[in-house]
Amino acid sequence: MQLTNTLQNIDLHALTGWIPERVALRSSSKPFEKDKEFRKILDKFHRGHCVVTVATGAMSQTDADRAGLVESHAYAMLDIREVLVSLSLSESTRSSTRVYQSLKTC
Repeated sequence: MQLTNTLQNIDLHALTGWIPERVALRSSSKPFEKDKEFRKILDKFHRGHCVVTVATGAMSQTDADRAGLVESHAYAMLDIREVLVSLSLSESTRSSTRVYQSLKTC
């Protein structure tokens, strides 16, 4: 099967028969709830209930080269993990932040 110049939702349906759910990171109709969406994706991904893809949009060649990505291209997520990072500001002050990191992409 040759898939060229198509959308990742259409491609996933053609390959798997699943009806894809698209999550827009930017929306004018409602705010994006990043923690809620990440938890849902992480849980369903590790239970084997979903296939996750991410796509790039238009970008400059400089940005594409810096990030190692291709403009307007879809990538399959092979693993998704949550990593806790502690930033030591001083001996008495510590700040922690969650970093969502995808470890492997193809």
